[in-house]
Amino acid sequence: MTIDKQRLREQQTELADFCARLQETYHPILASNRGPVELWINKNGDLDGRRGSGGVVTALSALTQYLELTWVVCAMSDGERRAVAEFGPRIRWKHGDKPMNLRLVTTRPSVYRKYYNVFANPFLWFLQHYLLNLMSDDVFPAELRNAWSRGYLPVNQLIAEAVVRAAEDDPRKPLILLQDYHLYLAAGLIRERRPDAALLHFVHIPWPAPRYWVLVPEEMRQAIWRSLVANDIVVSRPSTTRTISCAPASPFCLKHKSITTRER
Repeated sequence: MTIDKQRLREQQTELADFCARLQETYHPILASNRGPVELWINKNGDLDGRRGSGGVVTALSALTQYLELTWVVCAMSDGERRAVAEFGPRIRWKHGDKPMNLRLVTTRPSVYRKYYNVFANPFLWFLQHYLLNLMSDDVFPAELRNAWSRGYLPVNQLIAEAVVRAAEDDPRKPLILLQDYHLYLAAGLIRERRPDAALLHFVHIPWPAPRYWVLVPEEMRQAIWRSLVANDIVVSRPSTTRTISCAPASPFCLKHKSITTRER
């Protein structure tokens, strides 16, 4: 495969110009479970930082070349929780040549475990990859109900609150980019507080057929779906196709013609 370097440079210039125009009106706020930086305690007992891991972080970090954004993330490590205790939740970090505003959200380790290690990854990830046993009589045990109410819901509430606070720091209209299955409840909570926000949610894993969603108790399923439709744009990544849905007559979609609504 031959790469057209001239066309690549043109596309990079077009993207940079678009992002510059975008930032005149919008304050970009990205929210994800994992952040672009991992803070840890080194052998001397001091805080140190290194590039965050994971495919989502790798892909999204490229945005920082073109946008000065605020990135809201969970404080996952002892180092990150210590940083919040010592410096507060807002941390200014230089990512490459661009500055970035990190906003760390802290939870009790037991709450984070229920959110991430019980509900989001072992259940939602497996559900959306068609890996749950449909013949099991115990697809949704009591432990998952507890993880929803005492893990997934409160963490989403904290992330949403942090996003709203980040939006208050800037007079521009917030452009909020929510990431993946960890934050399905965030959009609805944010929309209640910031009806003016442009809200986009990207799901980085496949979206399963409706018959799989019936495995989720109705009140939880409805909560997830009601929150997702609070977005202006929802992008999912099925196995072989891509679906982009946009709220009818969304002001964000109508204003920015380079963002289109289509179904495949």
